Amino acid sequence: MIILFFGEDAAKSKNKLNEFVSALLNKKNDTLKSSLFEIEEENFNEPFFKNLLNSHHLFGEKNLVVLKKIFENKEIGDFIIKNIEDLKSSENIFVFFEISLSKEILEILKKYSAKVLEFKKPKNILNKQEKKGGLTLFNLTDAFAQKNQKTAWLILQKLLMQGISEEEIFWKIFWQIKMLSAVKPYQNKNSQEVSEELKIHPFVAGKSLAAAKRFETNELQNLSQKLIEIYKNNRFNKIELSFGLEQLILNL
Repeated sequence: MIILFFGEDAAKSKNKLNEFVSALLNKKNDTLKSSLFEIEEENFNEPFFKNLLNSHHLFGEKNLVVLKKIFENKEIGDFIIKNIEDLKSSENIFVFFEISLSKEILEILKKYSAKVLEFKKPKNILNKQEKKGGLTLFNLTDAFAQKNQKTAWLILQKLLMQGISEEEIFWKIFWQIKMLSAVKPYQNKNSQEVSEELKIHPFVAGKSLAAAKRFETNELQNLSQKLIEIYKNNRFNKIELSFGLEQLILNL
């Protein structure tokens, strides 16, 4: 059986993919349980994949094989298409996650998939700065501080497309949350007092004070904790750093 998750709205697509995988792995009926295998271009191996395709388990257990962006590699993509009928008729489950696909490949996958979920990119709601090509990391932190999820998410995608590293973006958001946490106890004071107290520029103090009013103290603590978890999970190859940041932004 084949299931396809695809589209430019990668964050939403990954969310739904994770929900789908979790639901299958957590089924209470033992006869429907699945063994998870995650495959990307770097660890794709034809003999191993064929073994997953053709293997059968006792008590009805299935292989749940999640293949992420493997059609970006033409050789792997050709191999998959060559075996597409076997994937369709297999008792095991093959889930494809792709952001963009050629028209030809998409038509083939639609034909053989039991289920196709497309996630289109949200309409462009960015401000005039984006249209002028003037986006910076500060545009991202400003949108984050304003709790503007859609704008922050779109800016994040734009920055990644411009070649800004995930790590640089991560530490800029970390800095923003740290600054909001620092000024939160002083929100009843003016920017000049906070500037002198914390040894920061009055302009930064003013912006941070205004933004901190949108967050509760426990919210800022939770955001800090989530950032730490994102960083750790990335270090142990559990999630991509960009995906963790997407989730953080979309759950503001």
